[in-house]
Amino acid sequence: MNDNKKTKLQLLAELGRLRRRVTRLEAKEAAHQRTEEELYQSRQMLQLVLDTIPQRVFWKDRASSYLGCNKSFAEDAGLDDPGGILGIQDFGLGWESLANDYRKADAVVMESDTPRLNFEEPLVRGKGDERWVRTSKVPLHDRTGTVIGVLGTYEDITDQRRTEEALRRERILLRTLIDNLPDVIYAKDKSCRKILSNLADVHLMGLQSETDVLGKDDFAFYPKEMAEGFFADDQSVLETGQPVLAREEYVVDAEGLRRCLLTSKLPMRDEEGHIVGLMGIGRDITERKKAEEERERLIAELQQALADVQTLSGLVPICSSCKKIRDDKGYWTQLEAYIQARTPARFSHGICPDCAKKLFPGVNKQGEQPPPDANQG
Repeated sequence: MNDNKKTKLQLLAELGRLRRRVTRLEAKEAAHQRTEEELYQSRQMLQLVLDTIPQRVFWKDRASSYLGCNKSFAEDAGLDDPGGILGIQDFGLGWESLANDYRKADAVVMESDTPRLNFEEPLVRGKGDERWVRTSKVPLHDRTGTVIGVLGTYEDITDQRRTEEALRRERILLRTLIDNLPDVIYAKDKSCRKILSNLADVHLMGLQSETDVLGKDDFAFYPKEMAEGFFADDQSVLETGQPVLAREEYVVDAEGLRRCLLTSKLPMRDEEGHIVGLMGIGRDITERKKAEEERERLIAELQQALADVQTLSGLVPICSSCKKIRDDKGYWTQLEAYIQARTPARFSHGICPDCAKKLFPGVNKQGEQPPPDANQG
């Protein structure tokens, strides 16, 4: 009886242990299922993120065979599904002509165990569309830290590169135009320091290169009084935003000659409309000013000559005997007095040969010279 009781007690104890073990196993199974579910959800979330971001993502093993990619990368490779990339190498994709370059880049990252970030390279998409991408590659490690592959990402920068290339060409064209114009062209920052200077401006200051000018103000190149005048104009434009248009100003060139420039200064603004500097344009009008001054001088002389001619125009009453002239008031005056009163002409007096014979008879008979002019002035 006691043996039977003992056996039953042992069986009950064993049954309890089994129940507890089953409970633990069930708990572990539930935890495992939760873990698998969480892992599944994490994988789904990761795939969703990978398929949503604009960057292309891929990863390869040590032999540069693909282990996976996101949807955008699959589309570039000409595949309908990211799963189709498994086990394929670059030689089997649309960019086969670039496969060797890609494999070499992979090998450098894996062998050096060092990331390579933000480098630009070409890409040929599935339909033969040539693009430019900015790529980053990092090594993949196992739990022991051993490199087992490479993870790569890239973004399409074709449009950005084309825009930059177009801007570069436009800058070259604009710079070529600026440097070959005869006009002085420059730009200054808010501290009135040069940030651009074309060849005409550089040569005016007696320099050879724009690098000799950049970062300096007018006080480094012109006399103090002249530089102060330029600075005052600059400050007016920078503070008020009002341009200076077609104003004549004088500068001293590299040879010390005074030159006249027809100058305009315009404020430069950023995208928000704030004044960040000014642009200046000056045309050398020295020769034109000289021509204008010469023209004015000739006009004045011609006007004076015309006035003199008009003064002596018309009928002049003159005595046929003594040669006196009757003026407009009815008085008879000497010929020279009449002319001197009406023109800039002045007279000097002398004796002609015929009068000398009459006034000094016999002087020339002995070969003597006639007397000098008796009354000059």
